[in-house]
Amino acid sequence: MPATDAYLAQRQIGETIRALEKTKDNKDHLEGAEDLPPVFIKMDNSVAVVLDFFKTVQDHSLKSSLGEGDYQAVKGPLEVAKQKASRLEEIFFEMVPDADTPRQDRYRKAAGKDGRVEELVKAILNIALDLAGKSAFERLAEDHVETLQKGLEEVSKIQPSLLEDQAEQSFHHSGSGSNIINYGPGPQNNNTGSGFQFNGAIKNFRSPPQRPPQYKATLAGAVDSAADSPPRPKQKRASYLLIWKAKFIYGD
Repeated sequence: MPATDAYLAQRQIGETIRALEKTKDNKDHLEGAEDLPPVFIKMDNSVAVVLDFFKTVQDHSLKSSLGEGDYQAVKGPLEVAKQKASRLEEIFFEMVPDADTPRQDRYRKAAGKDGRVEELVKAILNIALDLAGKSAFERLAEDHVETLQKGLEEVSKIQPSLLEDQAEQSFHHSGSGSNIINYGPGPQNNNTGSGFQFNGAIKNFRSPPQRPPQYKATLAGAVDSAADSPPRPKQKRASYLLIWKAKFIYGD
């Protein structure tokens, strides 16, 4: 391999290794975090085996002279592996600080549509398996193929860190109160208290019908009659009550 090609290969491999090592360091800072998908912890072994593979490849490229054309066969996969590893490191870095924005929301924003952690790790593992089959690394990679395949199987079993529709709609609630959400077209009725809830369509209530004018005159005449007639003892209290009601309604 020409000196320039060897340098470029070593540079790509070295940047991939540094990104994976930083990812592992940032993962250690996330121990105990409860607001992240399980993949952030469970992918640890898969990252470890692919990191070990790239370190072996780096040692080999430093100590051996590869034939011409070897770099042309591996430079594409090496570049993609570097990009995926760098993206993975950036996402983990975003998750480390404690901030007002929940980690799950930060992860959704950082990952976008094509940056889920499990997909990035699987992509790097597949690239490593592809490189292991190249003539440039075939012999030195024999001991790594089985562990790379197991790492790929492990990360493939982890539940998705983001559902397909979570990039469009997401709701977070970290307090002790109710989290009431309605993003559909229908009505939503919520009762978070201890009393009863009655749901129904809106009704229009009219004012009660007004009594005819003669009703007032009739009542006033009855009041005057009760006031002019000397009440008997048993009627006295009822008469006073009638007079009091009339004054309350019509005034003095």
